[in-house]
Amino acid sequence: MNSRGVQHHDRGAAAVEFALVSVLLFTLLFGIIQYGFLFFQYQAAAATAHEGARLAALGIDDCADYGQAVVQRGRDNGLPGVEVTGVGVTALVQVKWKPIDFGVPFVPYPRGPLISQAATTVEDVGAITNECAYGDFP
Repeated sequence: MNSRGVQHHDRGAAAVEFALVSVLLFTLLFGIIQYGFLFFQYQAAAATAHEGARLAALGIDDCADYGQAVVQRGRDNGLPGVEVTGVGVTALVQVKWKPIDFGVPFVPYPRGPLISQAATTVEDVGAITNECAYGDFP
């Protein structure tokens, strides 16, 4: 009993309640952060594919230089592992990328490489635009 004659049987109850609720709270918080970063990566991959299609539409003189330019644009957009899979006269550019996983438990997340693509009409067919195949890119 305290000085007012009231007993305190619930000492530490707030700490126990916080411990129980914090697991759900932090899972939700870090899941929101994880998915926010995933949506950022989706946007960056789409922007990289569109920039690659625009480069292809302007003409390709060297497949390796083109591939390096698209990979560099991917890095500039925040994607560390961009892979260019092909381009042709119709300039369909596919960018393969793997999402960065923060490892938040209990949060479903896409695994493996994802593909973003963009297409455009080729305005100026360079010397070898038609010949760039999957194996020609770095």
